Amino acid sequence: MDAEVIVVGAGPTGLMLANELALAGVDALVVERLAERSGQSKALNLQPRSAQILDMRGMLQPLVERAIVSLSRSHFAGLSIDYRPLGENQLGIRQARVEECLETRLISTPLRAGRG
Repeated sequence: MDAEVIVVGAGPTGLMLANELALAGVDALVVERLAERSGQSKALNLQPRSAQILDMRGMLQPLVERAIVSLSRSHFAGLSIDYRPLGENQLGIRQARVEECLETRLISTPLRAGRG
């Protein structure tokens, strides 16, 4: 493996980092233990701040189109969270769909990825 940066893991964080590195012109390699995406989701929502960051990079619209619902309220650790004061809602979208969109964007860059 010869790269300036090796990103371990092709989950949402690793894929977002890889996309950021591609924008910066960094030679990076993404490695993932699984041979293919599992399709299973550990998360079912995209928080408003995450959506803002994706929107800044032109990556939000495909996720909005695939979102199940836009939620104005949610909960975390048993605490009720009201997103209305933020002016934006959280998106009801499975993590697997987020990963798929981020990976699709990554494929259009010169970065290399290895699975399995």
